[in-house]
Amino acid sequence: PFILLNLALSTLAAIQAPLIMMSQNRSSDYDRLQAKNDYRVNQKSEQGIRLLHTKIDHLVQQDQSDLLEIQKLQTEMLASMTQQIAVLQASNQELLGKIRHLERTDYSVSD
Repeated sequence: PFILLNLALSTLAAIQAPLIMMSQNRSSDYDRLQAKNDYRVNQKSEQGIRLLHTKIDHLVQQDQSDLLEIQKLQTEMLASMTQQIAVLQASNQELLGKIRHLERTDYSVSD
């Protein structure tokens, strides 16, 4: 009986071994295909990221020139405002001088 059992188990092992090897081979083929697919996806993602970097660099360069133009305009406006303030201060000083002169002449006339 043990010889018959040994024969049956050996036959079963002989039949199972190729099936197991084929399934492992298919699994490695599937893993290889999945790795290739992951590689392609990573390449496309990398290209997309490079494109986004290029667009952002372009926008930054364009914004820098726009910001420089805005800065020039702001500087011109500040210079203009400074001149206007100087003119207003000069006219205020002149008016204060006239008011003081009028106050002095007013007091001297009434005395």
